[in-house]
Amino acid sequence: DARPLRVSVDSDLFNRNQSPFKEYIEEFERQHAVQLEFVYDNVHDTTTDIRKEELAESARRRLIDVATIDCIYVWELAPLLAPIAIAPGDVLEDIRAGVPADMLAQFQDEDGAQLGLPMYNEYGFLYYRADLLRRYNISEPGPEGWTWDEVEDIARTVKRGQLARHSGTRNYDFDGYVWQGLEYEGLACVAEEVIAGEGPGGKSYIGHDGEVILASDPQVKEALQRMVEWINPQGENELAISPASVLTMEESRVQRRFC
Repeated sequence: DARPLRVSVDSDLFNRNQSPFKEYIEEFERQHAVQLEFVYDNVHDTTTDIRKEELAESARRRLIDVATIDCIYVWELAPLLAPIAIAPGDVLEDIRAGVPADMLAQFQDEDGAQLGLPMYNEYGFLYYRADLLRRYNISEPGPEGWTWDEVEDIARTVKRGQLARHSGTRNYDFDGYVWQGLEYEGLACVAEEVIAGEGPGGKSYIGHDGEVILASDPQVKEALQRMVEWINPQGENELAISPASVLTMEESRVQRRFC
């Protein structure tokens, strides 16, 4: 018979009836002849500094066995994390085999020990209205995508066209491009994408020495100025492609506005 094993976790994702990891939980139980019983402790958001401090305290007091953390905190919490032992044929080996090496590296310490495994990853996507592209004879992006200059030109073309089509409609408005501009990590992600696409080489606002470079690098300055002009264009005849309300938007509000 399988022996019971109590595991203290900090996320209700570990639920054998609803968990997206149900298959892995059952396979782990079969391989190790155990019956997992999850005990939920300290279930909070995984991305804030407060969350990080709460987790560190729980780890120091040995109150938690399995924790969900943002990969950016792995190195800070490394002294409190036990490396994962992954044996050949183990279900964890199957999980690790399906994860790109660069993603695995985010959960390793400086000696290469695997301190965690990713539960999921998030990617940024640019959604567009294919029907409006057809209306204004604009080609959809090819394998190389669009440059930011092209995104701006398309957004202005479509916005001008839509405003002209609905010129007699009371209170009609149209946004060429919406994005998360609220002061939080989502804005940092947008800025990183714009900076990376500003010129050759794909720069970042984080220098090689770990310092934030906002004003000292011309490419970074140009990218940030580009974002400003999406809302407040400097040219006399230019049209803002983004409403000022993007400064209050995070991901879910952007999705609702687009849809």
